[in-house]
Amino acid sequence: MKKRVLRSRRGIENVIAAIILVAIAVGAAAAVGYYMYAMMGRAQRVETLDISNQKIYQMPESSYNFYMTVYNKGSVYSQISSITV
Repeated sequence: MKKRVLRSRRGIENVIAAIILVAIAVGAAAAVGYYMYAMMGRAQRVETLDISNQKIYQMPESSYNFYMTVYNKGSVYSQISSITV
């Protein structure tokens, strides 16, 4: 009786199994590719400050005034809270 039951069950055909295997492999490759693309996007962000127009003036009371222009030339927003000379 058990032999009849086992023989009447059919497995997935080889072609369907290959198609399922290829679909899983393509899906996994797409997921890995998307992850790597996202990581490269994060890694290419640059923080760059450009300092130009530096001027130093000596004041009569023996102090100095220092003037400069600071530009953000990077691809990431940055906020300068303080500059210490």
